[in-house]
Amino acid sequence: MKFSKDDIQKIALSTLLLAGVLYGYFTFLLAPLGRKSVEAEKEMTELMPKILAAKKQLNETSALETQAPAAQSALEKISDDIPDGSPIAWFPPMLTDFFKRQGVSQSNIRLTREAEAGADLPKFRRLNWVVELAGVQYAQFGTVLAALENEMPLIQIEQLQITPSTSDIERQNVTMTLSNLVKK
Repeated sequence: MKFSKDDIQKIALSTLLLAGVLYGYFTFLLAPLGRKSVEAEKEMTELMPKILAAKKQLNETSALETQAPAAQSALEKISDDIPDGSPIAWFPPMLTDFFKRQGVSQSNIRLTREAEAGADLPKFRRLNWVVELAGVQYAQFGTVLAALENEMPLIQIEQLQITPSTSDIERQNVTMTLSNLVKK
């Protein structure tokens, strides 16, 4: 089959046109799509740890939401256990009465410092007290200490010092540092 000059020109022009269309298709359509695909995969790879962290945070938040009613009731119970008014007015008499019920007649209670209770207890503060008990027997004091911890759960014993009494060998002098929660 013999092609005329006009047919050869048409074939050459068609070939050039096809080459131009293929070049344009690959250069202007497929190349940007490939780059965007690679960029999207890179972004997904970078976002995956953030997504996992967000899911973990959501799980922790939902766990906290389920624990919130119990924590709220515990805070309300703590708040109900603390008497109203200034702690300097009710705490020393309350502790003195407690010690008298336990058979310890001589007690001296004084406030030493005040501090924040912490971020987990925003409506409360912590007061530190020094309690001095004079002339207690060792076994009696053990019973008193156990009763103190059992009857007054908002009191925490920070420091305890027992020294022998100079006047009576069977008795000791006790100095305790206590802290207790009070309302702000």
